[in-house]
Amino acid sequence: MSESQRARETGSQGIAGLRRLSIPYPPGLDRTLGYGGNARLVAWWVHEGVLRCEDGRGCAIANMSAWCAFTSHPNVALMLTGYRLEVSDGRPPDGPGPHEWVSRGGDALVTDRRAPGAIYVGDFYKALHAAYHLNGVAGEPDPSIVPTEALAMTIARRDWSNLELPPSQEEAKRLLEEQHRREDFMISFLDHIEPGKQGARDQQEAR
Repeated sequence: MSESQRARETGSQGIAGLRRLSIPYPPGLDRTLGYGGNARLVAWWVHEGVLRCEDGRGCAIANMSAWCAFTSHPNVALMLTGYRLEVSDGRPPDGPGPHEWVSRGGDALVTDRRAPGAIYVGDFYKALHAAYHLNGVAGEPDPSIVPTEALAMTIARRDWSNLELPPSQEEAKRLLEEQHRREDFMISFLDHIEPGKQGARDQQEAR
């Protein structure tokens, strides 16, 4: 997909199959939630109580505490009414092995980091598809495997030659304080949003 095609798919109409939340994008939201890459679009979902993020190039475990603070904030939760932000899975009755597991569905968020930023919500696989194709990643997300298997596959593809050692106690403390500042800023930013008429309309349109 060319850059012009990706631009058209994320134009004024947003991302196909996903609904754009009518709230400003909190600066640094992706970093606060635990994403460390530089892709434009990132899909976020919860599976078995663990927050995961995917940009089409790799899947990683993210910050569940920050996610809960974000999605439970009144100005955000209002717009997520009717969505189930957790992806579940199950084995078909006649499935003989673990590779027969398929998703029963669920919803996910997609963050668009291009200024001024945007947040979308909708079906998990549509969100994953957006993260792949609108970031220019070739290939298709495989809907026949559950996210935990997808995570294992992306980890297997990574180059671990530059694996970093765990931070020192001082560095860990600094990183934790930095994360707390990010979360405090995010909450303060959300506190000052005025939901207004659009927020009410979002609630009425929620599934």
